[in-house]
Amino acid sequence: MSSENKTMRKNTHLVLALIILAIILLPECSAQNRQTSVAANESVSPAPSQVTAATANPSAFVPIVPVLIDYEFALMYFMQPLPDNPAYSMIEASVLSEQPPIYQVVLTDKQSKRRTVYCNSEARVKSLKRNGQDARLAQITMRTQQSPDNPAPTYEFALTDSQGQSINWRFTLASQASERGAGLTALGAVPCLKINYRGNGTTAGEGTAVQIGTKVSEVEPWPEISAPPYFFGFHGFYTERLDDGAIMPGSDSWRIVSSPKDLAEGAVWVLANDRKDLRQFRISAKRGDELTITEVNDSAHETSTLSLIAKATPQGLLLRAINVAFGARNFRVTFKPELPMMAGANALEATFTIDVGDREKVSEGTVSVAGDPSGLRLRWQPKSPDWAKSHMFTSTIKIDATGYSLAVQ
Repeated sequence: MSSENKTMRKNTHLVLALIILAIILLPECSAQNRQTSVAANESVSPAPSQVTAATANPSAFVPIVPVLIDYEFALMYFMQPLPDNPAYSMIEASVLSEQPPIYQVVLTDKQSKRRTVYCNSEARVKSLKRNGQDARLAQITMRTQQSPDNPAPTYEFALTDSQGQSINWRFTLASQASERGAGLTALGAVPCLKINYRGNGTTAGEGTAVQIGTKVSEVEPWPEISAPPYFFGFHGFYTERLDDGAIMPGSDSWRIVSSPKDLAEGAVWVLANDRKDLRQFRISAKRGDELTITEVNDSAHETSTLSLIAKATPQGLLLRAINVAFGARNFRVTFKPELPMMAGANALEATFTIDVGDREKVSEGTVSVAGDPSGLRLRWQPKSPDWAKSHMFTSTIKIDATGYSLAVQ
């Protein structure tokens, strides 16, 4: 055999050996490549516990407030019924702050029972409007007078209502404020649920009267609580340090203007309603899966701040509590277990407790949740105090990709 033939035979054997080796190693290399690819993908995929608005339905992460809540703490509160006035059934006034002075006057329409709130704080008016209330900015003055022969002072309020009528209200105290009448007020005739916790107070005194336009309404005697000649009470109240919280009937809708891509601390939602009111919510704190979502105030003089405490899940937000802070005091509704705030949620029943001011469990009850593809229906049943048991109400929430609507009745 020639040397050339020997060389060709060696080369042929070498090629065959390489082909056989490739056939043996190819499956193993492919498996290794697949494992490397899987490992690489796993390294960049979010962990199961990591929840972002980009990896789920964005509408499930919108901060939904499932009730209309109003809470305020008044340093002084005044009320007089108006049985002889053709337009209004009641007038109320509150001193919400002394520095800066914030005064609020509420007139209740006799026919519709609708309350119109007048306040000299623009921030307070905006906050009330965002909560669906009829609120008007007004110039309100308050004066205090005290005569030597009467230790109880007289207060005078003056403003103009939306009809252009001047309102002048003189409120005389029947006596010095005392503990008589302090505590939780039974408000069985008020719709939905109102929690009114009174400090020291007294009734209206002789000389209390309000003039609205040309009509003067003098306060009426209250013989049932009078004890002549020592005490003469008239229909009307004065209270010091009043915690006044309410879950109110009404409706509103909020459209998503912008929403965050993830649920990091500092993330912001911007919502708008049909009245073109804007509402911003920011994640102010994040601890594990718990988020504190706080409404952003646009004024340093804002009187109240609403926050939602929620648990983040891959399906959406679960609501643990709603808190409305008014200065250093709070109106807080806590749920156990958490309420799902997304369309199509499974049915469940939770308990709710309401803390007001520095008092815990002022009211308790249950809330039943029924979900469907278009939203949620929440049925609220107060269990305590006894007079609140008849105040069952519902929240109907419609949710879609553009936002949500709420009706409380």
